[in-house]
Parts: sequence; C-alpha cells; structure tokens
Amino acid sequence: MARIRLKYHFPPLPSAAPRGTTPPSAFFRLCRGAVSRAALLFFLSWLAAVPGCQLAYLVGGNGTAPAAFVIPEKDRVLVLVDEAADSPMSLHAIAGLIGTVNTQLYAHRVARRLVPPYRVIGLQRANPVLYRKMGIADIARALHADIVVYIFVRKFDVQWVSDRQVTRGFAQVLVKVVGGAGKRLWPLNATPGRAIAVRVAANFAMTQSPAAVEKNLIARIAARVAEIFYAHGYSYTPGRN
Repeated sequence: MARIRLKYHFPPLPSAAPRGTTPPSAFFRLCRGAVSRAALLFFLSWLAAVPGCQLAYLVGGNGTAPAAFVIPEKDRVLVLVDEAADSPMSLHAIAGLIGTVNTQLYAHRVARRLVPPYRVIGLQRANPVLYRKMGIADIARALHADIVVYIFVRKFDVQWVSDRQVTRGFAQVLVKVVGGAGKRLWPLNATPGRAIAVRVAANFAMTQSPAAVEKNLIARIAARVAEIFYAHGYSYTPGRN
C-alpha cells in the first residue's frame, strides 16, 4: 500500500512586538546588551564599595581586611584627639586614648616613632586658648610629627544613675590621616573620615565603675583605630561592635 505523506503548512509565528509596533531592531538588541553589561558593572562596583566586615558577613561571616593606610616606616607619628563641644572628654581620658592607640600601633608594628601623650597634653595645658586656635599642621610642627592620626570624638558617653551605677557606655569617633604639612592623606574621598562606633553592653556596664567603663571604651576605640593600619582577620556579627 502506498504511503501517503501529508504536508502541513503552519502560519508564521506572531511578532514578539505588539501589533502596530515594529519588532526589536538590531540597535535595540545592542542597547539591551549594553544595559545588561551596565547592570553587571553596577553590581561589581557596589560589591567593591561594601565594607569588608559586611561583605564577609554576606558571604560567610568572617574574612581578612587589608590595611586601609600604610604609615611610612621612618615617619614620626602623632595621634591627635579632639572632642565635640557637646561630648567633652577629660584630659586624663584624652591622654589615655592617645596612649592606648600608640600602644596598639607599636604592638602591631605599624609605627615605631610615636609622639608620647604627655607632649600633646603639655602643649594643650601650656596655652589652652592658643591650642584651640592651632590647626593640625601647627600642632604637628610644634611636636615634630611627620604624620598625624587625627581622631575626632563625636560622642563619648558613660551614662549612670543614682549611686554611680553605670547603665551603658557608648562612643563614636571619626578618623583621618593628615601629613605633617596639613595635607589630607586618607581617606581621599569626600567623607570627613572613617566612622567608628563602639559600645559597652548594659549587663557589663551595670557591674562596673564609671572609670572602668571609660577605660573599656577607650580600649575598644584604640583597637578599632589601630586596625585601619594593619591587615587583620575578623568575624562580623550584625549589630555588634
């Protein structure tokens, strides 16, 4: 028996574009590809801008951060601390912060030549009015410093209730690096500096004296400031400083 072959004629598929519009042109496809590439570049740039600790949390919770700024080995380093008018620190606390940062920088081999805290406090006590008018470069020149780690304390708060019982401790600082002649070296973007916030948990603060909480805050600030200048490992937990 002869085999019968049937031929089917299918109508052409409708255009991807709605009726009354023209199908995507080669130019349109080119633009669509360009948008995809732009989206990829945007994602990569966002990824690069995510702070190291948060990026590490996103991909696994820990990692290693490189030094954000490397201090030249032979430079004499001045750690300079200023505080906001609405959040004053005592000279004792300022000297403690300078000394603790110095210790951290020396311990991690970041710097070997450091201006001691008593030189800074001595300059301030000698003429407080003149000291307040001096710029960073003026102070660096007076203390023979090549480079300045400038710490501006925006908030330094040890809260306590009756009977000197501490409820919590909180501090927030901005850090930048300035050359001895006054030129800003880091960060080079428009931000006022690297923001660092630390806190002492209430359950710890309630069992400590105000002096102990203040000392703990200073130690935490100093450790975070020093980490700017050397590679370090860390583990990131959201909400914990």
